[in-house]
Amino acid sequence: MFFPTFIVWILYSLRVVTTTSLSLFYRAKKTNPTRAKNVNFVIVSIANRKVKDSLDDVIRETRKFGVKRYVVIDEGSELTDYLKKEDIELVVVPKSYKCKAIAKGRAINYFIEKCVKRGEWYMFLDDDAYPLDDSFLQEIPYYEKKGFVGGNGILVPRRGKSSSAFVLDHFRYLDDLTLFRATQGTIGKPFGGFHGEGLILKGEVLKDVGYNFRSMTEDFRFAQELTKRGYRTWQSKTKVSILSPNSMRDLVMQRARWFKGALLDTKNASWEYRLVSPILHGAWIISILGTWPFIVPVLMTGSLSPFLFPLFAMGTTYCIAGFFVLPKASIKEKLVALLISPVECLAPFVAIRLRGYYVVDKSK
Repeated sequence: MFFPTFIVWILYSLRVVTTTSLSLFYRAKKTNPTRAKNVNFVIVSIANRKVKDSLDDVIRETRKFGVKRYVVIDEGSELTDYLKKEDIELVVVPKSYKCKAIAKGRAINYFIEKCVKRGEWYMFLDDDAYPLDDSFLQEIPYYEKKGFVGGNGILVPRRGKSSSAFVLDHFRYLDDLTLFRATQGTIGKPFGGFHGEGLILKGEVLKDVGYNFRSMTEDFRFAQELTKRGYRTWQSKTKVSILSPNSMRDLVMQRARWFKGALLDTKNASWEYRLVSPILHGAWIISILGTWPFIVPVLMTGSLSPFLFPLFAMGTTYCIAGFFVLPKASIKEKLVALLISPVECLAPFVAIRLRGYYVVDKSK
């Protein structure tokens, strides 16, 4: 038991140290006071009654930016009539539309074919996500001149129905500040993937690459295509509010889809991702052995302690930030989240039985 715990913390700490160190060399740039005028929001939604409240929030919050807003839904969606009354451009994907992509990827590919213009920029949002500031509008003119074609905002969770999922979701925020900043920002290649919330893309690259591939993690796959073709990206300073899963089950199922989708897409990934994939997926599979039920016996017996303590110093700093510094929650909520956090590490095993595209509940 002790040796696997040691291995988990070596891999985890190496990732933390490497990505954190690289992230220190990056800072997003912008042109002041120039603001891009050729920008559009694209809100992709399942448009059923369960997402109505969160979709209302997104429509309301994006209105203040003064840019054109598209909402993309499937034909026959429950909220179709409601959305026709909103001040947005409604794009309905016909049931007859055929392509390789599924679910969200299918909707985006239809939007690309019918609506995207090469000279425009598009920020993609889920039906629970909206930007909290307009830094991206000032960054686009700078990066467009430099030949960059895409970027990602920084995800900031907001509270859903589950306080534990809310706390644990802050590791996405932390990963944005380290892993995603290192790859998309410092290196300028998104081989670590994109997240679909706050994804900024130039129309030209959308037209050239498209989303017409079968994938459970369509944004990850698209990032691999950009990396393979040598496109350059940046990480935006813009923070994007996302709604945390409403239950621990939803959180685990969401992570399971990411694990399985990225693993299946490895065969189509860039050489950079293929190089690190065995480490990333291998570490995720055995991550359960690095959680507190296994660490406590190690500390109590003193086994491998001369080796583990330096690793704890690096890895636990990251964990303390994710559990206790970043989340705006009570200390009780943070401690409960820490107690049940090993459940999240079950995602790779849940992924084995996962079928299809799991949709997270976004109802209030």
